[in-house]
Amino acid sequence: MTQEERARELLAEGQEILRRLALGDEPNRSERASVQACDDWQEYVNDHGEELVHALAWALAAHDE
Repeated sequence: MTQEERARELLAEGQEILRRLALGDEPNRSERASVQACDDWQEYVNDHGEELVHALAWALAAHDE
């Protein structure tokens, strides 16, 4: 897997978790689902923090080109 592919994969995974976090304010959203999304985000950052920083740096550099 190339650096670009890995960066895209990491960013997509993070984006999905953030989307679930954003849904936390919806009326039909259960409290448990919101807590699970928060737990997932914390685990994601703990597991991929350094790699995520590099992926974000890559994405910003690619955007500037």
